[in-house]
Amino acid sequence: SDLLHIAQVFLSTNFRRLPVVSGTDLRGQISRRDVLVATHDLMAPPREREANLLYLSSIHERHAAPIA
Repeated sequence: SDLLHIAQVFLSTNFRRLPVVSGTDLRGQISRRDVLVATHDLMAPPREREANLLYLSSIHERHAAPIA
């Protein structure tokens, strides 16, 4: 099932967790919190990446690098 179907099951029942099965094998469970976290991740704006400073070890030693 997809995320929307699972959310609908949680909204229309009192279930707090749903089993995840593959054939007849139990693989795990999905909780209401899992659905909320997945929904938040889908709707959250993308994080800005931290800028990494360029370090050229062949030019300067790390402690003597001109940019700290």
